[in-house]
Parts: sequence; structure tokens; C-alpha cells
Amino acid sequence: MPEPGGVRSDPIIVHQFLTVDGDGTGISNAIGDYSSVEEIFYIQPAIDEVMVIHEILLHIVDSGAIAATGYGGMSALTDGLDVLITNANSPRLSMLPGLIKENVDFMHCGLGAFNLVNFTGGIDSIIASFKTVNFGAPIILDGSQEHKIEVVLNDSFVGLVDHHFIAHGFK
Repeated sequence: MPEPGGVRSDPIIVHQFLTVDGDGTGISNAIGDYSSVEEIFYIQPAIDEVMVIHEILLHIVDSGAIAATGYGGMSALTDGLDVLITNANSPRLSMLPGLIKENVDFMHCGLGAFNLVNFTGGIDSIIASFKTVNFGAPIILDGSQEHKIEVVLNDSFVGLVDHHFIAHGFK
């Protein structure tokens, strides 16, 4: 249970995959065709928890060469993906200045770091970091208010090898 003010006296580190269930269980690898029906990967604290999120990582691994104008090693996305903050009583709020459709869009966001790692054997990896401090403070997710961070997917990602979203912070 959170202490007064929402912070525990014994914080627990959060390193949690965003999943279709929101609690770190269930599907975390966002490889699928979501072009007909959107899929949402999210993190949401339990009703009696408060999470303080400092960073969201997006990790893409692909066997194709990663170019600025593609997504991973695939072609650019048609509809893109968005990162949203939501709660039970307010409209969804995007954390991004625009949808992510191409690898270069991660750099346009200006929210953190972007790293391209080239492994031997033709495997490339992107790690994009969205630092919440760039919003002025960490993002506080209060489970009693149904706060959550969502990554909304509206395209096909079946060509990727690995596609995860990871939240870092504490509760």
C-alpha cells in the first residue's frame, strides 16, 4: 500500500514489459498484424499501487537492414504507433509530437536517446528511450485512478524478430 503522498518508504524497482494485460504478464512481444484491429500494450499499477515511471524503452530487432525511412528493417508504417497516458476520467493524451511511422521519427520526438546496434549475421537492433524527465517530471501512475501508459499499434509488425516496450521506475 502506498504511504501518504503515494510513495512507499521501501521503493521497489520497476523494470516491466508493457503487455496486453498491463500487469507484466501475458503477451509482451508486439509482433502481429494489428492493421485491422488495434492492439494496446500497456502498464498499469494494481489498484493499491503507485508507480513512478522515469523511462519507456522501445526495443526493435530485425534481420533486415535498418534504414531511416523504414520501421525496423521493414517498410515505413502506414498508421504508425502512439504512446499515450490515460486514466479513467480523462481523454487519452499522446506523449509524442506525432505518430511513429519511421525509424527517424524516434529522433524527431526529442524525448531521449536512440541507439542502433548492428550485430554480426545481419541482425540489427534499435533501442529508443523516452525519458519522462523531458516532460518536467516522472510520470506518476496511480492504480486507484486507473492510470496507465499505453503503446497503441495499428499496423502489421509481423516482419520483425523482436518488438518490446519496457517501463523503468519504482513503486
